[in-house]
Amino acid sequence: MQRGCCGCVPSSGSSNLCGARQMADEADLLGEHPLASLLAAYDEHLAAGAAPPSLPEHWQQDGEVLRLMDRLLRRAPAVDSREEKGVRGEEKNSGGLSPHSPSPHYLLGPDPGEKRYQLLRLHASGAIGHVWVAHDVELGRDVALKELKPERAADPALIARFLHEARVTGRLQHPGIVPVYELVAGDEEEPPFYTMRLVHGQTLAEAARAYHQKRKAGQAKRVEFLRLLHAFLNVCNTVAYAHTRGVIHRDLKGDNVVLGDFGEVIVVDWGFAKILSDAGVAQQAGSAGNEAEKRCQGPVFPREINAESPPEQTQMGEMLGTPAYMAPEQAEGRRADIDARTDVFGLGAMLYEIMTGQPPFTGENTVEVLSKARRGAVVNPQLIAPDVPPALAAVCRRAMAHQPAERYRSAAELARELQHWLADEPVQAYCEPWSARCLRWMRRHRTAVAIVLAVLVTGSLLSGIGMTVVADARSRAAQAQERAKAQVAAFRIELSEQSKHQLEEQLYFQYVASAERELTANNLLRAKAILNSCPERLRGWEWFYIRRRCYEEPRTLAGHQGAVSAVAFSPDGRLLASASRDQTLKVWDTASGQERLTLRGHNDVVSDVVFSPDGRLLASAGWDCTVRLWDTETGSLVHSFPYDGRRLYRLAFRPDGRHVAAVGNDGLEIRDVGTGKLIARFPRENGQWHYRVLYHPSGSLLALTSSAGIYLLHSETGNLIRRLDMPNQYVKCLAFSPDGQLLATGEGDLAYGHPGRVRLWQFEKALSLATLEGHTEPIFALAFSPDGARLFSASQDKTVKVWDVAHRQEALTLRGHTDTVTGLAVHPDGRKVATAGEDGLVRLWDGTPGGATRSPDEVYCLRGHEDAVFSAAFLPNGRRILSLSHQGDIKMWDATNGQLLASFGNPPREKPNFNVAFSLAVSPDGRLAATAKTDGRVYLYDTTKGELLRQLVGHQAGPIHSVAFSPDGRRLASVGWEDRTVRIWLVEGGEALVLHGHVEAILAAAFSPEGRYIASAGYDKTVRLWDTATGQCLHVLHGHTSRINGVAFSHSGRLLASAGNDLICIWRVDDGRLLAELRGHTSGVSAAVFSPDDRFLASAGHDSTVRLWEVAAARQLYILRG
Repeated sequence: MQRGCCGCVPSSGSSNLCGARQMADEADLLGEHPLASLLAAYDEHLAAGAAPPSLPEHWQQDGEVLRLMDRLLRRAPAVDSREEKGVRGEEKNSGGLSPHSPSPHYLLGPDPGEKRYQLLRLHASGAIGHVWVAHDVELGRDVALKELKPERAADPALIARFLHEARVTGRLQHPGIVPVYELVAGDEEEPPFYTMRLVHGQTLAEAARAYHQKRKAGQAKRVEFLRLLHAFLNVCNTVAYAHTRGVIHRDLKGDNVVLGDFGEVIVVDWGFAKILSDAGVAQQAGSAGNEAEKRCQGPVFPREINAESPPEQTQMGEMLGTPAYMAPEQAEGRRADIDARTDVFGLGAMLYEIMTGQPPFTGENTVEVLSKARRGAVVNPQLIAPDVPPALAAVCRRAMAHQPAERYRSAAELARELQHWLADEPVQAYCEPWSARCLRWMRRHRTAVAIVLAVLVTGSLLSGIGMTVVADARSRAAQAQERAKAQVAAFRIELSEQSKHQLEEQLYFQYVASAERELTANNLLRAKAILNSCPERLRGWEWFYIRRRCYEEPRTLAGHQGAVSAVAFSPDGRLLASASRDQTLKVWDTASGQERLTLRGHNDVVSDVVFSPDGRLLASAGWDCTVRLWDTETGSLVHSFPYDGRRLYRLAFRPDGRHVAAVGNDGLEIRDVGTGKLIARFPRENGQWHYRVLYHPSGSLLALTSSAGIYLLHSETGNLIRRLDMPNQYVKCLAFSPDGQLLATGEGDLAYGHPGRVRLWQFEKALSLATLEGHTEPIFALAFSPDGARLFSASQDKTVKVWDVAHRQEALTLRGHTDTVTGLAVHPDGRKVATAGEDGLVRLWDGTPGGATRSPDEVYCLRGHEDAVFSAAFLPNGRRILSLSHQGDIKMWDATNGQLLASFGNPPREKPNFNVAFSLAVSPDGRLAATAKTDGRVYLYDTTKGELLRQLVGHQAGPIHSVAFSPDGRRLASVGWEDRTVRIWLVEGGEALVLHGHVEAILAAAFSPEGRYIASAGYDKTVRLWDTATGQCLHVLHGHTSRINGVAFSHSGRLLASAGNDLICIWRVDDGRLLAELRGHTSGVSAAVFSPDDRFLASAGHDSTVRLWEVAAARQLYILRG
């Protein structure tokens, strides 16, 4: 129900200097624009003390016009409050104006003595008017009667606004606007009033405040909020209707909306409404009003704002409306910009109050609130009420946009947007996330969702019931169901974790396979990047294998047009020099690999190059019998020394840099670096060849290698000190350790059938410490690392090997050159190695084995067998390794340090032994080892003592290619070549179980993990599955087209793999069904083994590759090439 009239409160102390202006404003509201001009002129005459102008004839009969003119005349003495402050009184009409007021019958009934309306009680009171509950005697009903307060009835502007409100309300016929029954304009005796339908209820603002009080107390219900929104929707439709009638409300707020007790929603207080029915007339009225304004007051004095009045109360003056709900254009007094979108802002403010319980603009006084309204400083409603739906808040913010163009174009559009939200549909103002869309879809398809949920719930219940049904289900059903649910939950968690780990492992293997492919394609950086992206916890031996291969790939320095003879690093490591058969030397930048200098001057092959100890000079030796000294910075030739002989091969600087020694076909010469003077000469003996010369780190002597051994000469005189005789060893290179304690020599000459070997000597005692074997052809260069821990050797077999000096064993082999490696040099930091090759290339390597570039598991090379090693196996504790040679020699190694612990089996023989071994097996407890030989016998050894326990005789003479212990270690299986049988022996003794069936030689056998089955395969292209207890053949598996070299059960015992010369087959053990065929090896497959979880299979082939397969998908993951 309406709580007052229009809620207007005149500002206190407002000036009356321009009464005509105020009346013109009111006339503008009425659409009476000519009257506005007349009122302005009338007021000017009164202010000047002149007689007012005469009224046109058509207005002299208009009682309302006459009353307005008369009231203006009465106010004339009080127009300027500064002249007659506080003077009030009635004055006679002037200018011949004598209004003819009608008799005061508007409060009377049909009879002159009876009032029509009987005032029952005061319903509400506002700033300028009262609302009464009155009884219409004539129609016998209660109505609402609104009248101006008597003290306000003397103000023509308020009368005009009051009549304007009644007329606007009366012309709008809509269920959301209260109908006006009767309007009485009033006279000097009685104030104006009008009657309308009486609606019982509360305002929308009161309802919103009540709801939010409940919300804060936790007692509000969603239906109450929706009821407010539906009421607001009716307000939007009502305002939209008014806009179609050309009426703008301009004072929309919750206090101007009445919610009836029976669902009525009424928009009231149309006193500030603006009529937009005729733009042309409005423009004329505006022009007239502006001219009158100028004539009346000169400079414009804006109406004062009552700072003490509540911001929620309607303000009169230049800014029409309620500050707490005003649009920015209203707050700034831009009347020309007020249109339907101004009401849209008011509707948004009303929605804001519904959502938050407070107006959009708040402050301590009206001035502060108006300042916020002008700026459009609206606080996000979600900050005040966090439970406000985001989409609804977005609708509100768009309706209250600061710029009118950014708001909804009409109240009808705002209503449609709200209808979409109420219908659980998306709105244009809010881009909702996909989760909200999914929830909306589920709400719209409740039936389908309910059916799916019902099916899922039903399925879960049935699954739980099926798992929990037991013999005593009736008495223990509840407990069993709970246990089943707990088991299902635990299983799901475990399955989820397993799936996660499986996906991570699959991705890891894909990464390793991709790195291997990139490495094969020589995309070294890409391969390294892929490896670095692998999780550390998953990195296995395959990762380290590929990683090592990545770092084995050297940087290649190409530029020489012929074979490269030698390389040397400068003392500071910044430069690398190379000498070539193309008669040039090149100087390279070590860091970038870029060529810095090319030195030309030799007329024949440049055979050697070396830096002086201070790095300022570079010495080169050539077949043109000259030693040339070059400036390392400029590349200019400093000195050139002749050599008295045919060819120069190698040279060396003395550690103090004073002398340079050169060796060639005709012996050794030592010359002074500064003068070129010959210091000493050591000639070559007949029938001997000199190869390399090198100063001892102390500088006191130098070593010269030859075909007869090593000559140790005095560095100053060249006199022979002693000779290390090494007849027929052809020592072609040597190297001193940095401390001078060790001497390394490189030997070999294919012409005399001598392979390449490296020897380590204790220099002072000339004691041979170790022979390092691994190269297959002669050694051409040697160098120690700066710390003396590693020794590098370059060979004619195209490889460079890195040796662990302390353990006397090979640590790393570097492959890359395609021809003889003729020279090498170690960088001063000990990490990089440069090599020179007859393939015309200089290569830079990472020569640090055992660090980040190698697998921590690849540490030792176990050497000791005199012939080929056919098999190796770890003992169960993982700390021991057994290896079997072709001759049947068994060796036990310490896996932690690579030391040989024991040897047993056949001792080495001087004569060829034709009874050779093919297979080795270790019992599950590690106490026993079994081997089999070509004599058809199986040999059983005690590994703790290294003793032969017994021989198992039964097979015909011929190779036994496979032996295997049962999982419990009590039985041993062997397969025969000649008798084509599988024999299962009791380890403790007794008769063997003989299995007949294969028609050709058998090559492999394996027990299932639980020991119930044994599988065998061979040349007849079949796999046979046997019962180990009865010896019955359960399945004969056909699928291979060539011989089968190996069989292996999965760890679960459900799968069986067979490796043949053609392919790998995966079988089901229970029914013998073929599950997959794995093809990829380009040659025969010798063995296959499952991973512990049965998901992967590794295979080794005669094509020198190891391949990893994913069993379920039957696809190859990656290839390991060695």
